[in-house]
Amino acid sequence: MAGPAGGSRGRDAPASTVPYAELHCHSAFSFLDGASQPEDLVEEAVRLGLSALAFTDHDGLYGVVRFAEAAREVGLRTVFGAEISLGARAPRAGETDPGGDHLLVLARDPEGYRRLARLLSDAHLASGEKGRLVAEPEACARAAGGHWQVLTGCRKGTVPRALARSGPADAGAALAELAELFGRENVAVELADHAHPLDSARNDALAELARAARLPLVATGNVHYAAPGAARLAAAMAASPATRGGKRASAFRRKMNRREFG
Repeated sequence: MAGPAGGSRGRDAPASTVPYAELHCHSAFSFLDGASQPEDLVEEAVRLGLSALAFTDHDGLYGVVRFAEAAREVGLRTVFGAEISLGARAPRAGETDPGGDHLLVLARDPEGYRRLARLLSDAHLASGEKGRLVAEPEACARAAGGHWQVLTGCRKGTVPRALARSGPADAGAALAELAELFGRENVAVELADHAHPLDSARNDALAELARAARLPLVATGNVHYAAPGAARLAAAMAASPATRGGKRASAFRRKMNRREFG
């Protein structure tokens, strides 16, 4: 996608595409994590012919007005959501790699959006600390009321994290817990591939878990910027809370590799 650091104007959109909606996307409103403005993400989504774009910043709906206005101007269908930090002990912006599990939720309808906005507001107020919210899976499930679609999320989602830590059995238990909390009809297993060495094996294991649980699969880009040219900016932003030399910066460049659309 074409972003502020981008230089991707020369990337030609494919002549023909399989219908695809990006359901996991962070903007610069995911502070020190996303690197592109909402308008740039929308512009590139349209150029690539995406059928819809979800807006899922961390722990808030800060950029949704700009996102919605930009999408309305070009006729792009939108999905509103958020990636909620569960059990966060400190503000996200204060740590290089914040702890806690993540929960990726998408509002199914206006009622789902209203419920999400209220949950986020209540969770931030409960913490009493700027940039940190108090949210637990059970509270999220009560707030959802069947109006959210839940994805298993990134490496910090409860299912991928259990898979990496303990293997398929514990990951299957974590997936079953999500399905019980939110309803089987409201849970899907997310797959994303950023050309990291372990991505293929992890996705194969997640796909097998979904098959065994009879839950749908969703492919996402877990997008953090619009164009490949913004990868270094995104890595620098992600590493900036603890600037401790080139080795750490290099690690974040690898982490943020291929987080654009397309």
